[in-house]
Amino acid sequence: MKPNSFGILVAGMHRSGTSATAGALQHLGVALGERLLTGAQDNPKGYFEHEGVVHVHETLLRELGSWWCDPRPLPEGWMAMPAARRAEDDLVGILRRDFAGEALWAVKDPRACRMVALWRRCVERLGVASGVLHVVRSPAEVASSLRSRNGFGKPLGELLWLRHVLDAARDSDGMPRTVVLYDDLLRSPVDVMRRALQALGADVPVIDAAQLGGLGEFVEPGLRRHGAGTADANTAISAIASDVFDVFQGLAAGQDAWARLDALRARFDEAWAGMDPIVGAMAEAVFPTLDGFAKLEAEGYALRSQLNAQLAWSEQAVLDHRATMDERDALAHTSAQTLAETVARADAHAEALAEQLRIRSADLHQRTLDLETRADELARSEIERQRLESEIASLQQQLARARHEYSDVIHSASWRWTAPLRSLRSRLGPGKP
Repeated sequence: MKPNSFGILVAGMHRSGTSATAGALQHLGVALGERLLTGAQDNPKGYFEHEGVVHVHETLLRELGSWWCDPRPLPEGWMAMPAARRAEDDLVGILRRDFAGEALWAVKDPRACRMVALWRRCVERLGVASGVLHVVRSPAEVASSLRSRNGFGKPLGELLWLRHVLDAARDSDGMPRTVVLYDDLLRSPVDVMRRALQALGADVPVIDAAQLGGLGEFVEPGLRRHGAGTADANTAISAIASDVFDVFQGLAAGQDAWARLDALRARFDEAWAGMDPIVGAMAEAVFPTLDGFAKLEAEGYALRSQLNAQLAWSEQAVLDHRATMDERDALAHTSAQTLAETVARADAHAEALAEQLRIRSADLHQRTLDLETRADELARSEIERQRLESEIASLQQQLARARHEYSDVIHSASWRWTAPLRSLRSRLGPGKP
């Protein structure tokens, strides 16, 4: 669980507006978990109950020999029984699995009124802060609603109401707690829920316009379908229920009146002492049949859980398929775009290479022409060199012949005979015979 996690236990008698309260919390951003029971004819907008939590509560009640409509107190020392230990482990597991990442969360189930002590042990074990939100409706209206839905008489409805609200008040002593009246919730849901969260010490979520509009549409006066009905003869139980409701009205108005409930609880226990044997005998006669229904409901719950799991898997499979298709389309688009960009880059690169090739080809052609020109020049130079060499060779031959002839002349007899004449002439100087 998050270190700053805060959990809210919505506790209230059946038909008291706990569903509307939990739904309001959800509209304000409070996490209720994803495994919620679907609505039914008696509660079309939904129960907002975590199906796993409800299953644990119902199982524990049956193992304790009780039922949701059993007004008898739970067995003495039930918290130490193995059934309670198993329920505690199951609830802790649900909280760790479904609410570990939530900073503000809530669990709602009217059966929790009988099990506040168990929930205290669960949150203490998890080391998270928590508070109890008591949702209270007039006992007469609750009894009327139960008569309409379940066929219960008013005395049983009032007994159940007292048992639930007094057990929850007793076991939440010392915890952060506050009271929401169903009438107040219908009149002003936003203000009531904001004050309730502040009273519990929970961080109030930021409420935007969409949430306000959604909450106003969800919590509306049409939710009230049962009034108090016609008044029955006044009884001791009716009088106690009326007095207890007065105290809760005062608590909702800000009065510190929790201690007044202790005396009223004592009055209820005294009145109950005379009814316990009769109710116990009736329970022994009726509850075996109810236990058979419970087993059928348990089987139905298991099937519903399997169906919900299958539906969740199917929905997730559809989402995964859609995500895969979207990813495929995105990948195809990206691949096409990437391919186009790659082709464009390749075309540009190829064009650049072609341009370089053209430039290099032109340069090579020019160099080839230059080399051919130089080759022609070299060829002409070679011819000229050969000609000059031939001339030089011819001149050398002529020089050699001249030298030979000169040598022949100066070694000839006539050259020697004419030597005096050449000497005289040189003495006489040039121009003289």
